[in-house]
Amino acid sequence: MARNSISSMTMSNPDEIDIGLIYLKISNVIKRYFVFTIFCALIGLFAGYFFFKMTKPKYESSMILQNELFNLPNGSSLVTLLNDLIRDKNYDQLSERLNMTKEQVRAISDIKVNNLYKELTPEEEIRVFKVSVNVTETTILSDLQNGLINYLEQNPYVRKRIDLKKEGISDQIAYIKDDLQGIERLKSQILNGDLLSDKSSDLLLFDPASVYQESIRLFEKEVELRTDLQLAENFHVIQEFTVFQNPSSPRLSSNMGIGLFIGLVPCAIVVFFLEFRRYIKRLKLQREFAEQNV
Repeated sequence: MARNSISSMTMSNPDEIDIGLIYLKISNVIKRYFVFTIFCALIGLFAGYFFFKMTKPKYESSMILQNELFNLPNGSSLVTLLNDLIRDKNYDQLSERLNMTKEQVRAISDIKVNNLYKELTPEEEIRVFKVSVNVTETTILSDLQNGLINYLEQNPYVRKRIDLKKEGISDQIAYIKDDLQGIERLKSQILNGDLLSDKSSDLLLFDPASVYQESIRLFEKEVELRTDLQLAENFHVIQEFTVFQNPSSPRLSSNMGIGLFIGLVPCAIVVFFLEFRRYIKRLKLQREFAEQNV
């Protein structure tokens, strides 16, 4: 009676039996290949540490540039050419474009141009952007900064726009100067009373104060245009490249984690293959035993 009750309980909970068997099988597999798994894990960790030590550290830095006539798409396209030269290891062309030595440009890993902020109006995007670099030698950052600015300024497209902008501002300044000279002559005539010496029957009515107000307005406009002329001449560095002591890559934790993963994946494949062979062999033995009993 007791045996029947136990059998009914066993049959009524097949899921619990399956889970127990699965757990038991997993435990047996882990026990059988525990040493082999630890060995593979140690090999992976050692490989990750080895590559960490063998890889040159890279340092990330960025500078913020401002230019009234330069937009982000143009900057990205120009920098893409530099990255192509870096990937192609064409250090002759890269050295010439950045005005740096070949030894210096070999230390450049990549260059990127990004928005300074996530949300910018189109006008703000044209004026301010960020240039980020990854280098293996921080001593080149100063020369790299000067080389990048010179490279952007001397680009024919950028140079043409800058020259046209300067020409337009210069023409406006010259026009304002002529107006100011005329106003100065008029002010002299007012002070000397020359306008009242004319005995003509025609009567000229005007407010002398407006002459002085227009003179001040034109002078302020000239000062504003001269400021725009200076800003249009070149790129302005808002923030220079900063030298950091700690490298951005590689990181020991990341390398060790990748190494551990690389070590355990082949281990899992080998364990699966061995267990599959073990399973097939057990099936063959069971079949042979069954045939012998028949």
